[in-house]
Amino acid sequence: KVLIQTYQPENPIFNQILTNNYQAFFNQDMTERHSFNYPPYVRLIRITLKHTDLNTCTRAANTLANKLKLRLHNRILGPDTPSIARIQNKHIKQILIKIETTANPQQAKQIIHDEIQSITSQQPYKTLQIHLDIDPI
Repeated sequence: KVLIQTYQPENPIFNQILTNNYQAFFNQDMTERHSFNYPPYVRLIRITLKHTDLNTCTRAANTLANKLKLRLHNRILGPDTPSIARIQNKHIKQILIKIETTANPQQAKQIIHDEIQSITSQQPYKTLQIHLDIDPI
């Protein structure tokens, strides 16, 4: 027995659950994923920046995002602050990149690597920590 509490009982997903219509749910979800450019129609790359100084982290994230936007255009989302904004006294910012599955992953990887190198070679950002997560969950 399952109990679902909602403010939107008219939402089509509840009818799909009640009728055990997996195929309709799948089709609707895949249509939404395609229209919003989410996997499996694109690959995601999450760049996480960490620094002990919030202003340094914010400036670096904004600079990196702007440089990536110049080269990768509307594929860049952010930078944003994650729900857990600081861990072990390090402030966190994130940038999300959507790369089409038809695009050349090596070219995208090189662009990202070049821009990260450009940022971390500058004096205020030498102690910046940058991590990439390919296809994050």
